[in-house]
Amino acid sequence: MENYYFLLGIYPGASNEEIRKAYLRKIKELHPDRFNDPDEKEKATREFALINEAYRILSDPNKRQEFEKTISTPPPQKNIQEAEARHSFNYGISLLEKENPYYALRYFQTAYNLDPKPIYQSYLGLCLVYTHKYEEGFSHLKSAINKFPGDARLYYNLGLAYLKKGEIEEARRYFEECLVWDSNFSKAKEMLEELSPKKGSFFKKIFGNRG
Repeated sequence: MENYYFLLGIYPGASNEEIRKAYLRKIKELHPDRFNDPDEKEKATREFALINEAYRILSDPNKRQEFEKTISTPPPQKNIQEAEARHSFNYGISLLEKENPYYALRYFQTAYNLDPKPIYQSYLGLCLVYTHKYEEGFSHLKSAINKFPGDARLYYNLGLAYLKKGEIEEARRYFEECLVWDSNFSKAKEMLEELSPKKGSFFKKIFGNRG
């Protein structure tokens, strides 16, 4: 059986009002009408149904009491938040890979709010840049590096952000910095190869003209 508390991202001791607010937030995030891609819509439809079932059970005192008899000792609130943050982050990654930064932004923001890890902050910043919120985006990207300067992925994301903005030399600089921390980071190597003079049209081909 699904853990309905986990699905809503709440602790088992949550009040009725906390349950209601968590439910409303989740159905807003996962409503199938928000998704155009057939695969994403199908996934959202399944999760939407689970969220509705969770609310149906937890909003009824008798059903909630019966449900609680079926679950083991609940995890601490912190663990619930971390798990929900990972879920939101991974979902954001899947949307970003489908070139949908506007939707991905919402999930990276949720992940960072729940668990302010540098990698979550970095992807939040990257999506902000991709959606033309440059100042806020670069602030998050650089802050993430300051918090954890040893993560090569943070430099790679900052390089992508500069590439989006059209600052090729800065992009190249951070792709090179990425390789200082992880010499096997293949995507950074590919970017540097693409940014070589003979492939100068790469930026327009991949990202289009800056809006």
